Amino acid sequence: MRVLLINPPYPEAEGLHVALSIPSIAAVLEREGVEVQVLDFLVTKYSPQNLERKLRKFKPDIVGITSVTLNYPAARRIAQTCKEISPNLIIVVGGPHVTFSAEETLLESPSIDIVVIREGDETVVELVETIAKDGDLSQVKGIAFRKDSEIVVTPERPLIQNLDELPFPTRHLLPISRYQALQSACGLSTSRGCPFSCSFCVGHRMVGKKVRYRTPKLVVDEMESLTKLGFGLLSFEDDFFTVNHKHCTDICDEIIARKLDVMWGAYARVDSVDKPLLEKMKQAGCFGLCFGVESGNQKILDLAHKKITPAKIREAITLCQDSGYDFIASFIAGLPGETEDTLRQSVEFAKSLGDGSWGFHILSPFFGTEVRQRAVELGLRILTDDWERYDCNQAVCQTEGIKAETLNKVVNELTQKWDKGGDIKQGSQ
Repeated sequence: MRVLLINPPYPEAEGLHVALSIPSIAAVLEREGVEVQVLDFLVTKYSPQNLERKLRKFKPDIVGITSVTLNYPAARRIAQTCKEISPNLIIVVGGPHVTFSAEETLLESPSIDIVVIREGDETVVELVETIAKDGDLSQVKGIAFRKDSEIVVTPERPLIQNLDELPFPTRHLLPISRYQALQSACGLSTSRGCPFSCSFCVGHRMVGKKVRYRTPKLVVDEMESLTKLGFGLLSFEDDFFTVNHKHCTDICDEIIARKLDVMWGAYARVDSVDKPLLEKMKQAGCFGLCFGVESGNQKILDLAHKKITPAKIREAITLCQDSGYDFIASFIAGLPGETEDTLRQSVEFAKSLGDGSWGFHILSPFFGTEVRQRAVELGLRILTDDWERYDCNQAVCQTEGIKAETLNKVVNELTQKWDKGGDIKQGSQ
């Protein structure tokens, strides 16, 4: 069997890094003897002609496409083009958007044959084997597909408990030199899972609330392999790296013991860092952290189930400043309960954090999130399902207390000040 994996393009430029999804799926397929190639339209210009050229040359049996909400329309167009070029191709899509809209996806997109739900590592291996044998798709857990005129959703597949069994992602299949020319960071993970239930996020539903950890030695083996590929900047893609101090410290100790010269950043919660941990991480090469702080108003934080306080935010930022860290304090405008007053309070709170980096995004109610499922109850009005507008930089919904126009105006004015080099600083994610 031949499988072509595709990263669809974004509608406009995004901060690019070497993501995990495609090379991780490629790795498990290659381990089973499947011939795999990759088309990465994140850093390679997309055109139907380029796609057709690849299909004619490689002659895949299956095309797998990953996407998030923002580039799901591009994924649909690619699927349709693939079918027009080669009608017998089996088109499989995965990712958080289609995971939580599997039936809708199959109903609205006749070019898409199968949806992979949640973690795909084990699912795609069994799926490809089943297709190769012309077997019964209903026996493959964790997928949705059409059967005659019906949509079949198979039982949920248990999450992988031993992450150490997974091979390292096959990044050699990607156009690595293009990423390196853009000075992109390379992503890797030390764990999967998030024990929190933030109302605007699908992480805990996508990868589970129980955190599953990789052995620190294997993590640093992978880091070492990435430095040999020429990456000097890495990014831990865990929902937040600092959830377990022992796991975090063990990884740092392994990096230090090997004298591995590499810079890396990670996601963290403000209630999960302290001075000893920050010092250890800095010694191991960590230069920066991203905190999802979301709001400077306690009521908004509580409605979002953040379980943090403005005082705890300020404490974590002060620790980072005292320890010489770069940091990003990421706010979300337009969460449930947002009013012009609460947004103004968040902006003033952000300014009061002092030196460092902070920035505002605007809420996008993605499939699978509480803010979408309970929108009416939470006082949210969703204005559009034009997924290419779900970039978190423009209002696609509004609350009873603040209109979309005001959300756009406030965040755009902040962005203009950052772009003009004003006194407001913003980091990139």
